[in-house]
Amino acid sequence: IARIAWLSMGLPLEVAATTVDSQCGSSQQATSLGAAMVASGMEDVVMCCGVEMMTRVPLGSNMKDGVPMGESYMQHYQPTSQFMGAAMIAEEYQITRADVDAFGLKSQQNAIRAWEENRFEREIVPIEAPVLDDKGQPTGETRVIARDEGLRATTLESLAKLEPVPGQSIHTAGTSSQVSDGASVVI
Repeated sequence: IARIAWLSMGLPLEVAATTVDSQCGSSQQATSLGAAMVASGMEDVVMCCGVEMMTRVPLGSNMKDGVPMGESYMQHYQPTSQFMGAAMIAEEYQITRADVDAFGLKSQQNAIRAWEENRFEREIVPIEAPVLDDKGQPTGETRVIARDEGLRATTLESLAKLEPVPGQSIHTAGTSSQVSDGASVVI
């Protein structure tokens, strides 16, 4: 992604561009590596980017038949979903459903307040995106997206009423990340 984006902007062919695939942590990892390169004197200026394409990740109804990680991966690691991993962490550190709901509520409140105070105004670039039909296919229309669409006004009471993710008791749709796409860049 990095190399194609760099060259697509008409920037110099001689400048290196590297893609880091750390899933949700790609932006953070790219920024850490870029900062280390500047601190070490290897580079004077770096551009660090991250892209998240959750709509392309095999989740729920988007799952395809087959083994997503391959046989050799499965020989070394147990297939553990993010929900299973989160439940194991919650058990180890004695985090309760009430703790998760309270954290989720505070996170939503902080994000809503930040948007209301325009804290992200200089960091968000509005983009034109295709409008999709019920089957996820482009309709030929477009719309401008300029704000996080995952924010929800919520209460502890409404979070407490949500059913947990199947197979566990702590995480719900109200305290889980939404499925969304995004990208970031820092120089």
